[in-house]
Amino acid sequence: MQNFFFLLLLTSVLVLVACKAKKTATEVDPKDSTFAPMDERLHDIWVLTTMNGEELDRMKPRPRLELYPGEGRITGNGGCNELFGQMEGMGKEITFRNVGTTKMFCRDLMEQENNFLSLLQQAQTYRIKELKLYLFAGKKEILVFQKVD
Repeated sequence: MQNFFFLLLLTSVLVLVACKAKKTATEVDPKDSTFAPMDERLHDIWVLTTMNGEELDRMKPRPRLELYPGEGRITGNGGCNELFGQMEGMGKEITFRNVGTTKMFCRDLMEQENNFLSLLQQAQTYRIKELKLYLFAGKKEILVFQKVD
């Protein structure tokens, strides 16, 4: 009989520990930005100023993005062609998918536009600071935008 009570007590303790472990594994710490929604300041119009660490010529058309994080979509211009696509993210994570463009040809802008579109789809995280949007691939800053709206 003593063994039965000991076994019952041991089983109860194990069940309680298992329940507590499961609960803590699924709880979300509000301080953890990984689980926070994307920053509402993303919903704006942004003009590209820097690509791969190089300032863009302000005398030429520059890529522009209008972000709609609540709707999960983007619109804009790659410098020559209109663009559209999808965005998603959580916390400081961000991805751009299914980015498409119109098919105009602009002799002096196509290389810049193609580089921009390629880098945009490599973005993994972002940061907003002093009216600038920084996009990163890993730890490398790949695109910097200035808020214009």
